[in-house]
Amino acid sequence: MKKILLLLLICIAAAHVHAQQKNLDSLLNELKKHSQEDTVRLNLLHNISVAYQSVNPTEGINRCNEGINLARKLKNKTGLGNALSSKGINYLNKGEYDSSLLILKTALQIFEKENYEHGMFSVLNTIGVIQYYTANYAEALNTHSKNLRMAERVYDTGQVIVAVANLGLVNRALSNYTEALEYDLKAINLTEKANIIPPLSSALAEAGFTYRELKETEKAQQYFQKSLNICIQTGNKQGVATMLAALGQISADKKDYQQAFSYYQRALSVSKNTGNIQTAAAILGNIGNVYKSIANYPTAIDYYKKALIQFQKLGDKNNAANTSGELGNIYTLIPQEHKQALSYLQQSLAVAKEIGSLDRQETALNYLSNFYKQQKNYQQALSYNNQAKIIQDSIFNDNTKTNITRLEMQYQFAKTQDSTKAITDKQQALAKAEIQKQHVTENATMAGAAFLILAGIGSFVFYKRNRDIRTQKNEAELQAQVSDTEMKALRAQMNPHFIFNSLNSIANYIRNNQTKIAADFTDNFAWLMRIVLENSEYKDIPLADDLKALELYMQLERFRLQNKFDYHIQVDESIDRENTLVPPLMLQPFVENSIWHGMAEKEGKGHITIHIKLEGDMLRCIVEDDGDGINEPAISEEKKSLGIKITKARIDILNKLKNAGASMSVSSKKTGVRAEVKLPLELSF
Repeated sequence: MKKILLLLLICIAAAHVHAQQKNLDSLLNELKKHSQEDTVRLNLLHNISVAYQSVNPTEGINRCNEGINLARKLKNKTGLGNALSSKGINYLNKGEYDSSLLILKTALQIFEKENYEHGMFSVLNTIGVIQYYTANYAEALNTHSKNLRMAERVYDTGQVIVAVANLGLVNRALSNYTEALEYDLKAINLTEKANIIPPLSSALAEAGFTYRELKETEKAQQYFQKSLNICIQTGNKQGVATMLAALGQISADKKDYQQAFSYYQRALSVSKNTGNIQTAAAILGNIGNVYKSIANYPTAIDYYKKALIQFQKLGDKNNAANTSGELGNIYTLIPQEHKQALSYLQQSLAVAKEIGSLDRQETALNYLSNFYKQQKNYQQALSYNNQAKIIQDSIFNDNTKTNITRLEMQYQFAKTQDSTKAITDKQQALAKAEIQKQHVTENATMAGAAFLILAGIGSFVFYKRNRDIRTQKNEAELQAQVSDTEMKALRAQMNPHFIFNSLNSIANYIRNNQTKIAADFTDNFAWLMRIVLENSEYKDIPLADDLKALELYMQLERFRLQNKFDYHIQVDESIDRENTLVPPLMLQPFVENSIWHGMAEKEGKGHITIHIKLEGDMLRCIVEDDGDGINEPAISEEKKSLGIKITKARIDILNKLKNAGASMSVSSKKTGVRAEVKLPLELSF
């Protein structure tokens, strides 16, 4: 089944909104102290109304009304436009789109007369969001494109991010997934470079939604979790509700319905507190999806109908089309309700065509095909099925997949370039520090000769400066060493031999007409490459994610070696995989050695065991194999791979930075090799 759309509003200077939300109490206190009706009070009322947008839009409207009256009294045109703009956003968050549009158009007229570009941008952006909600996608694309051009003209990075993110949102609704992902990744890149934290949560969420549409469930979950963490950190309740619901969708995709219910109930509770009807309706629809999955059709129908009423009131045609389709699909399964089923399904298809959503049309056509199949009208069933396949092929064609892979590689390459530039900048800083040190030394010597009476003071100043320079130099050297080691670790994880062998295997499968095997191997290989590149962005990742990457690597190597070995991963029950953080792919070099120095030449089948234990405040990670083994003198020389050497360097740096007591060892057993890595226990929360 298709998901009910969840929307994390990327609207109106997110960083400012959350900053104000965080200081709401202090703003209210300031307002109480300042009773004089002047510009100061007008600005306070505006900031308070903005802060209320995501937590209590009804109260936000009350503050806007007070601000509107004061602005008119002061004849402050810009202040009046700001108050009207904020009032429009508060109405939007309440789901009252008509009222919101009417007020926003008045604000836009004021800003245009005043030639106030920032105000014009905010209002147009909000209008674009409403156009999206009401499925006027062509108008929404035009509005957000206009905003992007305006933001680029005035070099406003924050506004560029908002416009780019919203263009990704609209393109995803139109099933233009390549374009959507291009905008999503661009928004993430811009927010990371600018270090603007709140909009980053929105950009990450949008990328997660796009990846979910592309059936990249694991990737989507990673982006949702990152977004949720930022929303919690910044106090963005609306974002928390949306991301909890998004994670509920992922759990439902994995058929973990109990976990899905848990996420949805938490999301619904937070959403009700924010007063956002749109998100609450979407969550109701998704709860209906879960009840449908477990064949509790009466309860599912009840939730769907509640959601549909809200979507129709809001004018949200996209979600209304989806919910009608789900209702029709359920009624198809009930013999006495076939008339109801056909009515809802036809309604779903009609609305999907009206808004131009290929994704919704495909779903409705498939449901209609299934309906006529149930009626044993196979000709009609085949006709609708063929129409659905045509639309599906237009959405997910080979060119789309190629473009998406290209975009991901471009994004990662850009990040690598940024990392390389950072290393260069640090090296230049070292050189500059050395020159500065020499100048200080020369000046101190001259000062000592010329002003003997001030020798004691001069010596002290020289000592302090020299000490500071040494400290700065040592810190710069350590950071440069960290960056260099991280780059080497990435290169080691992307072992050229492994990549070459994998690509060569794919070519052989294709030459031997084993296209199904080639396709499966290519999918897994591409997935692993993306995971490695994604995880390389972070110093620490959840243990669960790291083990997934490691297992995928072993599956590929096992397949290439024609099941030459088995493997087993054991994690003690006391360890929370999702909450425990580890450096990415720290164990991969040891597993690689076990495969190529233990399994490849072994007679018969081998076995590799990975065991993760918790000992006090340390994680003990063990990799064992029953391969041919190695001679003890050769461990540190011949058989210690580049990857293991880099792992040793990573552990040394970890100990320098955190005084962590981490360690690694490799030793021979009677049969095979045992490698052990000890890491400090790190928890995400």
